[in-house]
Amino acid sequence: MEQVQPYINQLDAKLSTFPSLKKLEEVTKVPKVYSTATIAVILLISTLVDLYAPLVSNVYILAYPIIRALDLATSSSAATDELKSWVSYFALFAVEATIEPYLAPSVPFFYFIKVVVFSYLFIPETGGIKLVHGLIASQVPTLIKPLKTE
Repeated sequence: MEQVQPYINQLDAKLSTFPSLKKLEEVTKVPKVYSTATIAVILLISTLVDLYAPLVSNVYILAYPIIRALDLATSSSAATDELKSWVSYFALFAVEATIEPYLAPSVPFFYFIKVVVFSYLFIPETGGIKLVHGLIASQVPTLIKPLKTE
């Protein structure tokens, strides 16, 4: 256990930057590291064995982005670029939700892959949503131009 303790301390320090996890720790009296690890294990098991995978993956994929987007939308100094990125995220989620019924039965570990891809998109350190927003924003004018009538 002594060999793992430095990693636990490092994770605890990182998790301390999230106010919602601090509140959760105060209310439940369960350390942030343990509650986060529990959620991660439930998510992993659920998506790998397909146990309530659609529900669990969608809750995971939507919870933080909705909270973050609403926080940005209601703040007086909203960062419009970040808000535009979240709009791209939800547009991508809508496309994925539309094709999910056709892909899920035929792609092994679909929900696990879905969680990994969307995690890459919404975790700020990866910059995934900014990359996708750049791709989407650059293509929108070329997609809309043929639809405009004069």
